[in-house]
Amino acid sequence: MLGLCKVYAVWQVVLGFDLCIDDADTIISSIKYVRITESLSLHTGGHLQMLRTPILKRQEVPEKYLDAFDYETKDSGGLVTSGPGSAMINSPEMRKRANQLVYYLRDESSLPKQVQELAMILTARAMDCQYIWYAHSVGARDQGISQEFIDALREKKSLPKLDDKLQVVVEYVSEVFATHRTSQKTFDRAIDQFGAIGVTELTTLIGYYTLLAFNANSFDIDVPNDNDPKLPI
Repeated sequence: MLGLCKVYAVWQVVLGFDLCIDDADTIISSIKYVRITESLSLHTGGHLQMLRTPILKRQEVPEKYLDAFDYETKDSGGLVTSGPGSAMINSPEMRKRANQLVYYLRDESSLPKQVQELAMILTARAMDCQYIWYAHSVGARDQGISQEFIDALREKKSLPKLDDKLQVVVEYVSEVFATHRTSQKTFDRAIDQFGAIGVTELTTLIGYYTLLAFNANSFDIDVPNDNDPKLPI
């Protein structure tokens, strides 16, 4: 019973209203879908994720945006409690349209997953975004990016050279953030490696994760307390 009371206490913070014992089935059903351990840590040594705006609840959504809100939260128990999406859901229709782009980039674009993950962590470092780094540094390693490279990028040290295809990505993304454009030489190398479709998608992927970083940083979205090294900022 004590354990259930702790769940009630945490869930009341999320939902913003009091619960009674009769709500037990609703709570337990919802917890199955909400990734509560990421954002709330269930009081097990972590900390409540504090956002600069409250977690948006359905009863607070203007009627014209309810369909978009329901669509965006249908797989997460009616709430978005973590990551940049917890900020972007404040504009449900905007988030819905943004997600259509990212689903294409992640799942249907011509870019290999290794290239995607590399571009994501390069963007996270350039934008000083803890959340994107937390979400993708392990994924980059799992896709074969060396730990030596990841550590050097995190610490802003000289980066070890990667193979030709990946080195083009490093140079292209780095130039975009350093100069807001690319030299003809770097652009041509990227075209030779990925073609016009791939370079367009790579550039847009950088832009999309910059969008996420602006939301994560501006809304001060934290990351869970764990042993993964954080970005020195």
